[in-house]
Amino acid sequence: MVKVFRCPGRHGYAVEVSPFIANRLACSASQYYGIWDAALGQSLTTLRGHEGVVYSTIWSPHIPGCFASVSGDGTLRVWDVKRAACRLAVPAHQAEILTCDWCKYDQFCPFSRSLVASCSYDFTVRDLQRRFIIK
Repeated sequence: MVKVFRCPGRHGYAVEVSPFIANRLACSASQYYGIWDAALGQSLTTLRGHEGVVYSTIWSPHIPGCFASVSGDGTLRVWDVKRAACRLAVPAHQAEILTCDWCKYDQFCPFSRSLVASCSYDFTVRDLQRRFIIK
């Protein structure tokens, strides 16, 4: 069975399934994020903050209800779904950021819960070690 989710007047770039919340999707599009309930087939909330196209999103593998996003505006943002708010905005690159990912391996790095890497059109990869506190 295929389900179709439509965002009127917009096109999507990325979709991620939450590792903690059943049927929860984060979908990136033109300057916004949609949080969807896949079982119900409906939008739960829309998050805005980026000033450019949102190219990538990734749920935190360690913090429920938290995901990172990157955009054509050169920023990486960390979002708290419970509060429907951006908790951190980092000007990470001088050009469009095309993708990002969280470190998933606790055993290799004492800071892994907060390590996010991003890759940009400016030919750089950046790692951002921060202590993300989302309660």
